[in-house]
Amino acid sequence: MTTAQDGASESSPSTTSPATGHLASMSRAVVVGVALALVSQIVLLVVAGWHNRRLINPDAVSYMRIASYYVNGPTDLMVSGYWGPMMSWLIAPLLGIVAEPVDAARIVMGLSAALFLLGCVSVFRSFQLGPIEILLGTWVAAITSVIWSVKVLTPDLLLSGLMFFAVSRMVSPQWIQNRRFQFATGLIWGAAYLTKAVALPVALGMGIGIGALWVITRSGSFGVVLRSLGVTLLGLLLLAAPWIITLSWKYESFVFSTTAKIAHAMIGPPDVDRNDPMIVYLPEPGRLWWGEDTPPDLYRERYWSPLASLSYAKHQLKVIYSNTKGVFHHLTGFDHIRLGLFATLFGLLVHVPWRENMRAGRWRWAGVPISCACAAYLPVYARDERYYYPAYPFLIVAGMGMVMWLTRSVRGRINLPRVIGIGLVTLSFAYPSLVMLPKALRGLDDPRTTYAYDLAKRLQAANVSGPMVGAGGYDSLWGGYSAGVYLAFYMNEPYLGNEAQPTAESFKRTDAKLIIIDRQLPLNAELEQDPAFQNLDGVLFGSQDEAGKYPLKVYRMSNS
Repeated sequence: MTTAQDGASESSPSTTSPATGHLASMSRAVVVGVALALVSQIVLLVVAGWHNRRLINPDAVSYMRIASYYVNGPTDLMVSGYWGPMMSWLIAPLLGIVAEPVDAARIVMGLSAALFLLGCVSVFRSFQLGPIEILLGTWVAAITSVIWSVKVLTPDLLLSGLMFFAVSRMVSPQWIQNRRFQFATGLIWGAAYLTKAVALPVALGMGIGIGALWVITRSGSFGVVLRSLGVTLLGLLLLAAPWIITLSWKYESFVFSTTAKIAHAMIGPPDVDRNDPMIVYLPEPGRLWWGEDTPPDLYRERYWSPLASLSYAKHQLKVIYSNTKGVFHHLTGFDHIRLGLFATLFGLLVHVPWRENMRAGRWRWAGVPISCACAAYLPVYARDERYYYPAYPFLIVAGMGMVMWLTRSVRGRINLPRVIGIGLVTLSFAYPSLVMLPKALRGLDDPRTTYAYDLAKRLQAANVSGPMVGAGGYDSLWGGYSAGVYLAFYMNEPYLGNEAQPTAESFKRTDAKLIIIDRQLPLNAELEQDPAFQNLDGVLFGSQDEAGKYPLKVYRMSNS
């Protein structure tokens, strides 16, 4: 087995797309293997998507609702500073073709997973893995992407795929040689920003980090690299600027996203409750819930600055330290025996002569995109695994690259140490996905989505509708506000939120017509005794026994 030719020897500018260009440069056997992986992935995506077609999450509801405004209006609700527009733009054209919005979102998730896989192939090629390593990494990524496509319905797979293509181009010699190549790379970064705003600071970090490697390894002069980065950023801004201008016009100040400020508010000092607001908040007319475009005043009391006081500065440092440990936890969770992160740190930092090794082995550069992708989350809320999808193929690159380097001097028809090492890396990354794949193909279970869908059908069959409010903590079936958002989505009715300290009187002060609560809450006794609340068990269920086994209970406010 031989390593791929050093990227420094590539000189001819590419005239093909990122995906086809990388596939065309590989051997026919590897291309066939990659194509089979892609076909297998598509088949698995169809099966997994079908069996998880009711599985949604609050983010998905917002993307689907915003997509509906592009189709049916009102136009003033199309723009949200909290959610990137790309996913809604992709869902919108499908809404008139498929039966339900969730089906459209599932199709977009499938396309995102396919882009993620092709992006991984692009990374494996650009970081100079050998043909067998590319093939094995591709199959592992294919299986993993199927699971992630149904685990949560968000644009993180789509963002990752775009980032993979952009980074692959930035480590190519053509990035410091070809203006068109540089500009096209910037356009890819611009598309990534439109997918999730975090791509903007990540792109800047990647440009500085990868540009520094080009200069430090003496593969490109400072002036050449600086011009390359400038042209790339110009392409990014060309695509991103219209959306930034739109957001800034809407919010009447410079805004490229409202997400970071809110994510920072959520991890603030404990002097204020930093959880998602457990309050009743009337959404804008036409919106389903306040989360479609989180109003700035909703978090106003939660905003904080580490510069405000010494205690706040210390808290920020504690957050960064805690998030750093969390990042290590998530990254090591991607492969069973934690080879990827070890190889990343070893390949980037622990070797001499450092400059020569970095110039000779592109796999050692994997630590830079991993660091940049993760660093953006360190000062803010950083607990979700999906935030670290962009690190995935670079961990594989580091693991396989280190094995290839350690076994480079072994001679013979079969490089047995390399075979064993690459097999171990492959199994380490494949194991977590192989364990989860059968569950994903059968359908992942979320009682909140199941009961919300069922309750929506019961309410619609009984011709019961109206704005709704809930009560129930994060540890309840109601799941904070999640189940309420799902129910409102299926019924196309406004969801006003959750009462933090619910009472009969507090419900009366809302604009809600329906109250949905956990059946076991002591609050039920208070509502049963108040004539303003009508228990709908008799309307929604065939018997009291059936109603008693149902975890959610619905009241209609008779004075509404």
